[in-house]
Amino acid sequence: MARSIIRTAIFLIFGFYSFVSKADIPQFDVDSVLLHANRKIESKQYNEAIALLDSFIIFQQKQPHLNAEVLAQAYLTKGVCYHRSGDFQKSIAQILESISYAEKASDSTILAEGFRELGYCYVFSGKYDEALDSYTKALEIDKGLNDLTSISVDLNSIGKIFELWTDFDKALDFFNQSLQIAQEQNNLHQVAVRKASIASVYKSMKRYEEALKWLKESLALEIELGRVVEKGYRLDQIGEIYTLMERYDVAEGYLKQALTIFEENQIQSSLSIVANHLAVNHMHKGDVRNAIGYFQKSLTIAKRIGFSNMILKNSQELSMLFEDIGDFANALTYYKRFFQLKDSIYSENAQRQLKDFQAKYHTEQKEKELAVLNQEKLLQELELNRSNQQKYFMIGLSLVLIMLLTTLYHRYLIRKRLQAQLTVINDKLQELNNTKNKIFSVLAHDLRNSMWAFSNITESLNKNFDLISTGDLKSYLANLSNSASTVKDLLKNLLEWAKSQQNAIVVTKTDVNITQLVNQSINHVSYTSAQKNIQIKSRLEDNITISTDEDILYIVLRNLINNAVKYTLPGGEILIDAAQLDGMLNITVSDNGVGMSKEQMDKIFNFTGVITSPGTRGEKGSGLGLMLSYELVTKLGGAIAVESELNKGSRFTISVPIK
Repeated sequence: MARSIIRTAIFLIFGFYSFVSKADIPQFDVDSVLLHANRKIESKQYNEAIALLDSFIIFQQKQPHLNAEVLAQAYLTKGVCYHRSGDFQKSIAQILESISYAEKASDSTILAEGFRELGYCYVFSGKYDEALDSYTKALEIDKGLNDLTSISVDLNSIGKIFELWTDFDKALDFFNQSLQIAQEQNNLHQVAVRKASIASVYKSMKRYEEALKWLKESLALEIELGRVVEKGYRLDQIGEIYTLMERYDVAEGYLKQALTIFEENQIQSSLSIVANHLAVNHMHKGDVRNAIGYFQKSLTIAKRIGFSNMILKNSQELSMLFEDIGDFANALTYYKRFFQLKDSIYSENAQRQLKDFQAKYHTEQKEKELAVLNQEKLLQELELNRSNQQKYFMIGLSLVLIMLLTTLYHRYLIRKRLQAQLTVINDKLQELNNTKNKIFSVLAHDLRNSMWAFSNITESLNKNFDLISTGDLKSYLANLSNSASTVKDLLKNLLEWAKSQQNAIVVTKTDVNITQLVNQSINHVSYTSAQKNIQIKSRLEDNITISTDEDILYIVLRNLINNAVKYTLPGGEILIDAAQLDGMLNITVSDNGVGMSKEQMDKIFNFTGVITSPGTRGEKGSGLGLMLSYELVTKLGGAIAVESELNKGSRFTISVPIK
């Protein structure tokens, strides 16, 4: 293969040299060169085809009289070559050259073909507005030529744009128009494609059975016509729909057939797409390893050919998959890539707008200069005022440059600020993920301990029921009730914390008797306090009433009193006091328990510093209760404070508005 390429290159170099250096040697045969290039494209010899076309274009451009039509066809063929090899950006550049020469030659056929090819490349580059504009221009030209076959292609392409924009009614309208023309012409190739297009819309509308009907009709036509690559397209589309219908094994069979066809025919963009579809299929099956493998294969191909949509899609889906399996580092890495690609698309749009502005400016300047030069009566005045005009021109040019530099600097600052914000967001996300993992680990541990207690007690009751005395039975039931209460409190706290994180808690103020609310909270822990022989004394005056949310304040009091019982030694004492000051009610829960160090006090209300110290009898705790209390008191417009000394006890004070 390497020797063949070298021989071809030497042949082309010497052939070109002989053309440009010897007047008696005949020129390139245009039809022969283009036919030879197309054959190389069909045989996937893209580099050789490009080399041949480059030599041919250079030769044509050195001729005394440019043949615009021939150059238009050569550039278009070169653009198709880059498109087939998957390099859409280079393809766009060549096609724009072709369109320029076709306009000079007034060749409507090449012009329409160029706009069609340009639209296709814009779709794969994610530039749908430009794609629609290109296809619309091609349709207008083809209508003027009354080229029904091309009109059918144009209508189908426009329908695809509206499908991408989820305007399904318009998409179906264009596809049906296109199908009708293809059927009237008995063009089975186009009929197969149009049926596949209609199926695609029904897939997007989640009408999967109708989509399968149209696709299987299309597949049968492709097989009948012997079109291998197009057969691969239909197999891929059918496989994708079976995935959506959760028939994963059937889907995988179709998708692997499509993958084999695209690998054999080196269709890079389709390889990226079908690899992504296989990844999604394995992800839904729960086969994470294969899902990641296919996602990365699709992403690698998409990066190599500049397939923006698939780079964006694979990065986003890999981020979501890694997050689902708990690999937050990789999830964050792919999310950054996804965010950066979106940012780069924004930058490309900004650069294009700047180029449009520059083109418009230069066009207007040229028109002004031509108008002045064409006015012979002003030649003398132009000469006399030349120095002034130059001065004004330099001033104007300086102003324009200053404006452009200012705009670019402003965009730089915006980009820098966005990057700084992204860094902060990423750090916060990492911090939240770490905290979430720690909280869930502690919650899982606490739930497991409580469930084991349930299991052990019920198992003992089941095995030894006939042998258990009435006293022991009451003890078992008391322990069972205590375990149930612990689980219930844990789940209540978890539910309220989740609502708090989602800002779903609504404060509803009513007149609340604080004395009664404190007594209810004491009753809630009466069993646990009795087990530890702890005295809980409420020293509140009767009928202290304020306007607040009763449910929220009850959760806070319950958590604080429960926390005091947990960290108070057997035989200890807990005191509850209340006092009004400056429009606030201060409720204090004091104990003579184990107390806390300064380091512990600094962390108990901190979202990232979850404290999980065991109680005086080994009671487990998630640390969620105090964090939840802090957030709930804040929502009531109040505050919470703590004073503590190690081995002497703690004093928690909550302050809530009286009205």
